Amino acid sequence: MTDNPHYVTPKEADMKRCAVRPNQFYCAGPNCMAWRWAQMLGWQEGRDELVTYSTTHGYCGMVRS
Repeated sequence: MTDNPHYVTPKEADMKRCAVRPNQFYCAGPNCMAWRWAQMLGWQEGRDELVTYSTTHGYCGMVRS
Protein backbone atom coordinates (compact mmCIF):
# COMPACT_ATOMS: atom_id res chain seq x y z
CA MET A 1 0.00 0.00 0.00
CA THR A 2 2.95 2.31 0.41
CA ASP A 3 3.38 2.65 -3.38
CA ASN A 4 0.37 5.02 -3.57
CA PRO A 5 0.64 8.13 -1.38
CA HIS A 6 -3.15 8.60 -1.42
CA TYR A 7 -3.79 5.34 0.47
CA VAL A 8 -4.01 5.85 4.22
CA THR A 9 -5.16 3.87 7.21
CA PRO A 10 -8.34 5.03 9.00
CA LYS A 11 -6.13 6.27 11.87
CA GLU A 12 -4.02 8.35 9.45
CA ALA A 13 -7.21 9.74 7.87
CA ASP A 14 -8.18 11.19 11.27
CA MET A 15 -5.21 13.55 10.93
CA LYS A 16 -6.26 14.90 7.50
CA ARG A 17 -8.66 17.69 6.62
CA CYS A 18 -11.96 16.65 5.07
CA ALA A 19 -12.05 17.17 1.28
CA VAL A 20 -15.84 16.82 1.13
CA ARG A 21 -16.71 19.34 3.86
CA PRO A 22 -14.03 22.03 4.09
CA ASN A 23 -15.50 23.40 7.33
CA GLN A 24 -15.11 19.98 9.00
CA PHE A 25 -11.67 19.72 10.59
CA TYR A 26 -10.99 15.97 10.28
CA CYS A 27 -11.59 13.15 7.81
CA ALA A 28 -14.13 10.58 9.01
CA GLY A 29 -12.33 7.80 7.09
CA PRO A 30 -14.47 4.66 6.63
CA ASN A 31 -17.45 6.40 8.27
CA CYS A 32 -17.76 8.75 5.27
CA MET A 33 -19.69 7.86 2.10
CA ALA A 34 -16.77 9.15 -0.01
CA TRP A 35 -14.32 6.65 1.55
CA ARG A 36 -13.08 3.93 -0.80
CA TRP A 37 -11.09 0.90 0.29
CA ALA A 38 -7.92 0.32 -1.76
CA GLN A 39 -8.21 -2.29 -4.51
CA MET A 40 -5.83 -5.23 -4.39
CA LEU A 41 -5.24 -8.24 -6.60
CA GLY A 42 -7.11 -11.45 -5.78
CA TRP A 43 -9.95 -13.52 -7.17
CA GLN A 44 -13.47 -12.41 -6.32
CA GLU A 45 -16.21 -15.02 -6.47
CA GLY A 46 -18.46 -14.76 -9.53
CA ARG A 47 -16.07 -12.50 -11.47
CA ASP A 48 -13.44 -13.31 -14.08
CA GLU A 49 -11.05 -10.57 -12.99
CA LEU A 50 -8.74 -10.15 -10.05
CA VAL A 51 -10.36 -7.70 -7.62
CA THR A 52 -10.36 -7.61 -3.82
CA TYR A 53 -10.29 -4.76 -1.36
CA SER A 54 -7.91 -3.93 1.45
CA THR A 55 -9.22 -4.02 5.00
CA THR A 56 -6.47 -1.71 6.28
CA HIS A 57 -5.94 1.06 3.67
CA GLY A 58 -8.26 3.34 1.74
CA TYR A 59 -8.61 6.84 0.32
CA CYS A 60 -11.07 9.68 -0.12
CA GLY A 61 -13.14 9.12 -3.26
CA MET A 62 -13.39 12.90 -3.71
CA VAL A 63 -9.61 13.29 -4.03
CA ARG A 64 -8.10 12.37 -7.39
CA SER A 65 -5.34 9.79 -7.24
